[in-house]
Amino acid sequence: MLIHRFLARALFTTTASAGFIAACQTLPPSEPVTAAGNAGTGQAGTTAAGSGGSAGSGGDSGGAGGSAGSGAGKGGSGGSGGSSGGNAGSNSGGGGAGGASGGAGGTGGDAGASDGGTGDGGADPGFFGDSRCTPDLLLCEDFEAASLDTTRWQIQSSGANPVIDDTRAARGMRSVHFATDDNGLSLIHTTEPFPVANNRYYGRLFVWFDSMPTAPEWAHWTIAASETDADDTEIRVGGQYDNTINRFGVGTDHGPTGDWTNLDEDPGDPVPVRTWVCVEWLHDGAADVTDFWWDGVARPSLHTTATDHGGSSSAEYLMPDIDSMFVGWWLYQAGTVPDHFDVWIDEVAIDDERIGCVD
Repeated sequence: MLIHRFLARALFTTTASAGFIAACQTLPPSEPVTAAGNAGTGQAGTTAAGSGGSAGSGGDSGGAGGSAGSGAGKGGSGGSGGSSGGNAGSNSGGGGAGGASGGAGGTGGDAGASDGGTGDGGADPGFFGDSRCTPDLLLCEDFEAASLDTTRWQIQSSGANPVIDDTRAARGMRSVHFATDDNGLSLIHTTEPFPVANNRYYGRLFVWFDSMPTAPEWAHWTIAASETDADDTEIRVGGQYDNTINRFGVGTDHGPTGDWTNLDEDPGDPVPVRTWVCVEWLHDGAADVTDFWWDGVARPSLHTTATDHGGSSSAEYLMPDIDSMFVGWWLYQAGTVPDHFDVWIDEVAIDDERIGCVD
């Protein structure tokens, strides 16, 4: 049944129309900063046309440059970077006095390395580092193996297959890389751990978007979805370009409420690119409710219920009996700008309680 559904969706993708774009027209936060450490100290230069002071040694961050020499020597160089995420050393080595010309100022020290795992995506709010998968979770995939576990994941792609690589990782050393052209799709599906108790589960993943579509208007994309074999209904987690910015969004297709997406209307920034983002969702089939969190913060505008949703007002938005899910990248409209997309996803987790971005 899964393979049959994949083929049907691939055909649907290549035949998206302007009418579909209109159906998607139903109508994003910040990074912590790594603290700098203490500056290193430098030695003063000699008095007789000597060279400037030596570089300050790196403290937690780059040290200040050495004091100026009193001769015609060069200024001291800046301190080297410290061991952790500090600021660069200052250019404080002054020129020597009394020469034909002052010495050159010291060079700034190198910045220390980030504490955030691989260092991708700026300062670490506590989300990154080593893999944190544990057997306590219903499902946790850290993608640390050399290749994709095809006993767990089934691949669906309109072009190149998704692959595990070490280009970047939110946790550990590897993540899974999805690459598509135009309105392509690159997905991995799993039936684990479904069905779940009360048809209710929380999902969490880390995602890196190298770029976002800026054309066509209402370009619609999905990064995760719950599925059912019964009628191919999808409960989607993704977003859309509203002709100004890309916003996160939630919605569905193939169900009684039709094809629709609610877009994030809470205060904040557009969907971030070239940084790791933590995305969480709840699909609650017992209460027919969905929720969404971005970097640990709830987005109330993306809360849906049976009667409060973005679809047909004549139908209730009822969760299907979820028997599988997918993660990856699926962009539905053709003629995209840019014409190629690279997306990395790491540490996908499923549980009957909210997982959060730190665990």
